[in-house]
Amino acid sequence: MCLSGDESTNVSHASKVEDEAVSRLRLGILRVARRIRQEADARLTPSQQSTIVQLDRFGAMSLGELARRESVRPASLTRTVQALEAAGMLHREHQPSSRRVIVDLTDRGRLAAIEIHSRRDAWLTERMNALDEHELDALWAAAPVLERLLEE
Repeated sequence: MCLSGDESTNVSHASKVEDEAVSRLRLGILRVARRIRQEADARLTPSQQSTIVQLDRFGAMSLGELARRESVRPASLTRTVQALEAAGMLHREHQPSSRRVIVDLTDRGRLAAIEIHSRRDAWLTERMNALDEHELDALWAAAPVLERLLEE
């Protein structure tokens, strides 16, 4: 199929608009996510915060499962777990029968998770309070669509 000059321009323009929209959306999502993560406890590294949030959300799990959820190598995760264990935020339980190590939050770790969520929510609430009614409506409408993008 051969496109005339005008049709070719329209198709090219439509693709460019889509590419620009995708890039703009991707960058917006990444920047908001990064900013939300920065609002959490400054005493913890991003990896430590993420580990705490994962354990808070999904409960006790093996180091291997946690590494998969975090998309990191077990060796990298071991350093994070050691630091959190030293801080009294999680504990490890060795299971000799399966040679697995199960990690879970301590009460102090659960309190850290609550603080992380509270700080992040407070920042987002403050930013959302600055939006007008139409912007809020658009944001609420986008939430289920963003959630759907995460479905595998």
